[in-house]
Amino acid sequence: KEGSLRLTCDTSLLSACLGADELAEGCIALVAGTGAVATAFRRSDSGDDAVQVGRTGGWGHLVGDQGSAFYIGQQALRTVLASLEGRQSETQPRSLNRLEAAVVKHLDCDPRDVLSSILVPGVELPKQRIGRISKVVTELGFADVDPDPQALAILHDAASCLARIVKPLASQKMCDPAKSILAL
Repeated sequence: KEGSLRLTCDTSLLSACLGADELAEGCIALVAGTGAVATAFRRSDSGDDAVQVGRTGGWGHLVGDQGSAFYIGQQALRTVLASLEGRQSETQPRSLNRLEAAVVKHLDCDPRDVLSSILVPGVELPKQRIGRISKVVTELGFADVDPDPQALAILHDAASCLARIVKPLASQKMCDPAKSILAL
């Protein structure tokens, strides 16, 4: 209606791409930011609106959100913490690898205090601090020269998680991939 206001979520905004492609019958909107969620839409019977027909993911960082920035940061943090813990028994200390050094630098902490730097209350909530580590992982993994293999493995894992979120929606019953748009 002219002059009306509609409040929607981010996935619904992405479904607006259906208006740009008259041949598309559906749309899967994938949002992968701090969290991760996918929503399937089909054109309404009138063809004027997008109607939600399915949703996957978006469970929040405590239960799910695999593939999100938080997930990427969490995987990097686990990798770094496990490596640092494993070094405790080494007689000859070795230098930090690239991922470890980048995370320690990003957190502005001593390698022995990585976990404390996340958990101790500060300006940012732990969820935000962990999510921001994804930027470090992305920079290392997508470096033009000599990408970091650990960071790249974390990013590949996150991409696989996002594909698993989309897969249940990409079906002829829900949102036929041959006749649909994937909006990121």
